[in-house]
Amino acid sequence: MLKFIENILTWLFEKYFYFWFTLQENGVDIPGKELKEFRIETYAKQLAEGTIATLTMSLVPIFFTAAIGIPLGVFLAAADEKGNHYIFKKNNRLISLVRRILDLVVNLGRAIPAIILIVLLMGISRFAFGTAIGPKAMIIPLSIAAIPFGARIVENAVRSVDPGILEAAQSMGATPRQIILKFYLPEAKAPIISGLTLTYVSLVGYTAIAGVIGGGGWGDFAVTTGYGYRETTGLILATILLTSLVIIGQIIGDFFARRADKRKI
Repeated sequence: MLKFIENILTWLFEKYFYFWFTLQENGVDIPGKELKEFRIETYAKQLAEGTIATLTMSLVPIFFTAAIGIPLGVFLAAADEKGNHYIFKKNNRLISLVRRILDLVVNLGRAIPAIILIVLLMGISRFAFGTAIGPKAMIIPLSIAAIPFGARIVENAVRSVDPGILEAAQSMGATPRQIILKFYLPEAKAPIISGLTLTYVSLVGYTAIAGVIGGGGWGDFAVTTGYGYRETTGLILATILLTSLVIIGQIIGDFFARRADKRKI
C-alpha cells in the first residue's frame, strides 16, 4: 500500500517538476534533455519518499505524545498540593515526590532546544532499531521531545477547569480516578485538543530539523537540494508541502476542539 502511494506521489511530483523545468527552458537554466529528465525523476522520487518520512515523523510521535502526555499532564495538575485541583490525600509524600521528579523532567525536556534534544536521544534509536538515521529512527527522539511540551499544555488545560467542579465531585464521593475520567477530562477536552494541535504544529517543525540531521523528509529536501543545489522550484514545493501539513492539521484540530467545547454560544 505504501509503495502504491509512493508511486502516485512520484508521478505527481514528476508532473510538477516537468512543468516548471519546461518553463525554464525558455531561459538558460536547463542545459540538456537528459539532465532535465534525470533531475525530474530524482527530485520526484526524493519528495515522494520524503512525504512518507515526514508523515511518519509527525503523526506517530503525536500519537505517543497523546498517549503519554495526557496522563502525565493530568497527574501534574491533580497531584499539585498547592493548586486548586489536588485530588489525593493530603501530605501524601509518595505522590508529592513523584510529581516533583516528573515536573523536573518536563521542565528539562522543554528547556533543552529541540535540535540538541533530538541529537542527544538518537543513541536510544540506535539501541532500539540498530540505526540513528531515517524516519523510523527519529520517532523516539521526536516523541520524547514533544511529550514534555504536550504534557505541560494538558496540565494547564486541567488547571483551567472550574475548581467548583472538584468540590462537587468530592461531595458526591467520587474517587480520584472518577474525578479524572468523569470530570477533569470531559471539562478540559477542548483545550486539550487545542494543545495537542499546537504540539502537532511544533512536531512538523521538528521534522524539518530531524530531516537535516538524518531523518529525511521534506525538510531534508528543502535544505540539501532546494537550498544546497539552488533548486528553487524544489525549495518552494517543499515549503508549500510543509506549510500545507501544518494548515491541514490546524484546521482538523480546530474543528474537533470546537465540537468538544461546551461553552458554545
